[in-house]
Amino acid sequence: MKLKLDAKTVAGLALTKGRDEEFAWDLEVPNFGLRLRRSGDGVQRTYVAQYRAGGRTRRVRLGVAEHLSPTQAREAARKVLAKVALGGDPQAEKQAKKAEAGQTFTAMVEKYLEAKQPDLRKVSFRLTKLYLLGPYFRSLHSMGVAAITRDHIADRLTVITKRHSAYTAATAQRHLSTFFRWLMEEGWVAANPVIRTPKPKKAKARERVLDDGELVAVWNATGGDNDHDRIVRLQILTGARRALAHDCGQIINPDGLRNQIDGNVIQTMSRTLIEEIKYDRSSVTSLDWATYPILRFPQIPEIVYDLIDRPNERPWGAGEPSAAVVPSAISNAVFDAIGVRLRSVPFTPDKVKAAMKGAA
Repeated sequence: MKLKLDAKTVAGLALTKGRDEEFAWDLEVPNFGLRLRRSGDGVQRTYVAQYRAGGRTRRVRLGVAEHLSPTQAREAARKVLAKVALGGDPQAEKQAKKAEAGQTFTAMVEKYLEAKQPDLRKVSFRLTKLYLLGPYFRSLHSMGVAAITRDHIADRLTVITKRHSAYTAATAQRHLSTFFRWLMEEGWVAANPVIRTPKPKKAKARERVLDDGELVAVWNATGGDNDHDRIVRLQILTGARRALAHDCGQIINPDGLRNQIDGNVIQTMSRTLIEEIKYDRSSVTSLDWATYPILRFPQIPEIVYDLIDRPNERPWGAGEPSAAVVPSAISNAVFDAIGVRLRSVPFTPDKVKAAMKGAA
């Protein structure tokens, strides 16, 4: 039916008996109408604008009659139909925005993690999740992945470098690039916006470091049974070890190699510093994480390493070699700091104190 849609005519419209849906079209603005649809025991009244695009009839929902007056709905219809006249497709744009809302950075990272979890080691999976869903790229989490640009990423890398370090920013950049490469392979995005983002600049070398006396003073002041003191002492123990170089022959997968080294070094640091199986005369007493502690993320220092690539050599692999050097490196760091040699892991505070007393 066609009629002038105003407050009086809209209020008087009703569904024909036996019909579940009907349209009343406005005489003033063609293709603007009121849709009446049976809903339970009542009738839902919705203003719509109708048009054709791509050989199909499309309708845009403008709002319900209880919330919009006919005049307001008519003006909204004029705007929609004006876009159509200029070659637009408002309903398709609306559907695209709705689809993009389901393709946010966070939603797609969840899909990525679900797809990659069977192939990643536990520590690699946790680190990937931390870098992508942690605080580093938080400003991107609600954005659609297709809307993220090189500028967005470059800005975040600058912030990460300032708040954390160039190494952390470079690691975050690698994880993000791997994620966008997967999005390209799956057809979610057309390009990888991480490509050609500036590499984080290395921090300027320190002009001064603590001398032996200062390190001893810090050590003696951090003997409390709390996380802060334990982390400070951990940093002292590992501070002398500036970098790790790993020679693996030809490097096939740099990201996988870095993950392998991270896992080996972190696990061996944990065993060297705090992990210890305890037992009494009858049984093992280290039965849970409270009685068998391990290093946690806040306690892990940055691991800096150089990968030595030999393209003309066969791939030698990576694994235990990066773990084998950790106890001796930490032992050397302790000796360099306080002048005593530890030879039995774990290097607990009690063992360090005993060694210092024995050397006095």
